[in-house]
Amino acid sequence: MLGGLRVHLREGTCIPRSGKEYDLCGKGALKVFVEGDASSGVVGIEGRAEEEFAEWPVEISLNVRPQAFVAATNASIYDGAWACNEAYMGRGRPEDCAGLPSNYPKRPSVDLDVFKWWLQPWATPYFGEDFPDLLPFTIALLAQLKDGGYLALLAASSQDLSGYLWEGWTLRAYMGVKSRTISRSWVMAYGLSADPYEAVRRAWAALAAHANLKLRENKRRPPFLDRLGWCSWNAFLTDVSAKGVLDVVRRLRERGLPISWVLIDDGWQRERRVEQPCCINRVITSLSPDEAKFPGGFEEAIGALRSLGIKWVGLWHTLNVHWGGFDDAVDEELGDLGIPYGSAKAPPPAFPEALQLYRRFYNALRGFDFVKVDNQCSSRLAARHAGEKVGRAAGALQTALQLAAEEAGLDVLNCMSMNPENYSNYFSSNVMRTSNDYVPYWREGARLHALSNAYNSLFFSELVWPDFDMFSTYDPYAKLHLVLRVFSGGPLYITDRDPERTNADLLRMAVLPNGEVVRVDSPAVPTRDALFENPYKGRKLLKLASTVRGKAAVALCNVSDKRVADGLTPDLLPFRAPADVYYKVFAKEGGRTPRRVEVELEPLDCEVVILSRPGLVGLAEYVLPPYPIVDGKPIAPGTPVVIE
Repeated sequence: MLGGLRVHLREGTCIPRSGKEYDLCGKGALKVFVEGDASSGVVGIEGRAEEEFAEWPVEISLNVRPQAFVAATNASIYDGAWACNEAYMGRGRPEDCAGLPSNYPKRPSVDLDVFKWWLQPWATPYFGEDFPDLLPFTIALLAQLKDGGYLALLAASSQDLSGYLWEGWTLRAYMGVKSRTISRSWVMAYGLSADPYEAVRRAWAALAAHANLKLRENKRRPPFLDRLGWCSWNAFLTDVSAKGVLDVVRRLRERGLPISWVLIDDGWQRERRVEQPCCINRVITSLSPDEAKFPGGFEEAIGALRSLGIKWVGLWHTLNVHWGGFDDAVDEELGDLGIPYGSAKAPPPAFPEALQLYRRFYNALRGFDFVKVDNQCSSRLAARHAGEKVGRAAGALQTALQLAAEEAGLDVLNCMSMNPENYSNYFSSNVMRTSNDYVPYWREGARLHALSNAYNSLFFSELVWPDFDMFSTYDPYAKLHLVLRVFSGGPLYITDRDPERTNADLLRMAVLPNGEVVRVDSPAVPTRDALFENPYKGRKLLKLASTVRGKAAVALCNVSDKRVADGLTPDLLPFRAPADVYYKVFAKEGGRTPRRVEVELEPLDCEVVILSRPGLVGLAEYVLPPYPIVDGKPIAPGTPVVIE
């Protein structure tokens, strides 16, 4: 699989001579390691040179002959309609932004570089039919090979390097600084199998055996994921306040909606604005919230939320504490451990100093149950400011953050983190946002949000529970958003601003009377016929499959701009499951499973199909009818669906 090698030194490029180790044109030596076998393994790099290696020191060509492939890149390949966020708050007209184009899939800008790229922390899927060559900053790939079988590749980070798949079907390694040494660093994992899903599993298993991560099934599932939540972000943006949060939550619960957890998002901080190379940025000036927004501090707000019946309360912050870092007063509160970060400070990308800083930070945030840690891509900038190798910097920051959170009893919801240096270090945290932000009202955004989350679940659900982000129940595409979040297995949370407009009937299809969310047994992934053909183009429906209480469940959604007729056959499932009878949840029809279950949908509509043995399928009132059936008996009121 590995081909030719190029090594970039400070003074030029060397095409080394091969041997037990590569001779760097008389200036040093480099080793490329493959640990594994024909079915799975990892690729590593180690080297030393008389002159410094460049920031991007190594390129390795890949001998891959794909018949078709799907991949995910950190490069920006569509445009956003961020004005819809303002329209949702009443500061604009939804009709002015709803139809704005996305230009997906557009080719990334030719002037990509790491410093600019740090603002692109998301992964967006693309398909071989659109880009036969790989795009820069590709982090995951599944290919159907011309000579048979399937190959999964995962970009990885450890020690000194972060790996990326790149144009020309190459593997590129990034160090971030110039150095004469590269310690052994794992930069890519691979998995090969006759089954595409097994290829992905094998790649992750190989990476978990070598990197600073554990697989999802080996980590604790945060308990708040099993209940319905509410987040302040789209509801208030940065205008969040204790009064606003309490008012919305109170009114939602008065409507009988069992909101069990609340996330206080960005906007709670005391801050000042500074000019930094990226933008006009925001620097936090105190670990206490803005007293004008939270006059009684966090303690009073948390107490009031708990009095309303809220069991878990979370708080948003960034990996570097705030977007632009923190000032000297906050640095003093955190132990004077910060490093220079533009005109502010940031956590030190070194261990154990970073652990001490995060411990102090979380000690100041008593009363919370979890944190949403955003802007994790800033680990790369912290490394640059500290003059540290990116893999080491990110490993230190992630290890410190997760250990400090564990000690404080906080679960971590990871965000803006779909970069190798972050996800390669998830040994404890078990939830990760798998798409760019949800944008209310934006039609193209709904399509792309669905597409991104679906295919990123294919690549990352072995590592974490995917977070498809919050949504509004009175968004025109709320049904699509609800169905997909139920199939994610991750958090289901809303960002409704006006509780009187909340679509309570829609929510009740996904939430039991006790507040428990109906959910699949494991994150749903695309069916076999959807792996390599882009459903955005309208030739097929997006089909995501999992099981619920052991019964097959498939979400069929139209993410194109035209009406689509498609079908489902049991052999398309990623797993084997009984399929004697079928039931269409929204059409409320079923019977003996025909050769092909036909479904025809308008754009941005969904159907859910359950495949089962004859007998009790579930309760008709729920998106996943089998979920409220335990040991053959209903655990909630509803209408039994029985198909013989």
